[in-house]
Amino acid sequence: MSAGQEATFQITPEHAFGQHNPQNIQTLKRADFGDEAPEIGMVMSFADKAGTELPGVVKTIDGDRIEVDFNHPLAGRTLTFEVEVLDVKPVTTH
Repeated sequence: MSAGQEATFQITPEHAFGQHNPQNIQTLKRADFGDEAPEIGMVMSFADKAGTELPGVVKTIDGDRIEVDFNHPLAGRTLTFEVEVLDVKPVTTH
């Protein structure tokens, strides 16, 4: 593309954040949240078995059972990017 050109690009889930995986939705006990008060739609941080931070979205609360979705929020979605090239400069080496 050159300066002034515009284009629209679509990226399928397979090339972006993957398909939504139902196995990434887990039901946890309220006690698993400690002093936190989960609310539907809240993004919370959890640690996986390796200690890596893993965000999850609270989907449902049913008494002592809380359903958390660990899929990326854009999983299963086709992404559309509308771009405009403002300027093009030659590559320089330092």
